[in-house]
Amino acid sequence: MSTSDPVILVDRTITTSTPVAAVFAFIANHQNYALWFPGVIDIRSDDSLPHGTVGKTYHETLRLPSGRQQVIDIPVVESVFPSRFVTEGRFPPLHPRMEMTLEPLPDGGTRLRWRFMSRNRSPIGRLLVRLLLRPAMSRRSRVAARRLTARLADLPAD
Repeated sequence: MSTSDPVILVDRTITTSTPVAAVFAFIANHQNYALWFPGVIDIRSDDSLPHGTVGKTYHETLRLPSGRQQVIDIPVVESVFPSRFVTEGRFPPLHPRMEMTLEPLPDGGTRLRWRFMSRNRSPIGRLLVRLLLRPAMSRRSRVAARRLTARLADLPAD
């Protein structure tokens, strides 16, 4: 792995019987992230752009593993309905990137691959991210995957 490759912190796949368009609408409204990811206290939109629009920015307040609260700007950097939604946070040293890739299933449901990574390029920063943040993200992501699966199951099909 080179220093230009992201450090993968989470790589999970979930399936739901909810159709791909409804799943995309839910995840592309990044304010919903607070409904399923542990430690996220609040998310507010920074602008009047529609959800799922590249350039839309959110202010995310989260509780760090240390217990401290932090506000992070999270812009949408890629959004392709109904298959892909990507954000990149402005938060050194983590430099987070979240990718959500959706695939319709033959039964009408959705397979969602959720990856969370660090874009830190410093060798020391990358080591610290792997040693200190990966374990915390792994724990939080297990809970998040269960919560997200439950939230998606409760969405209306249309």
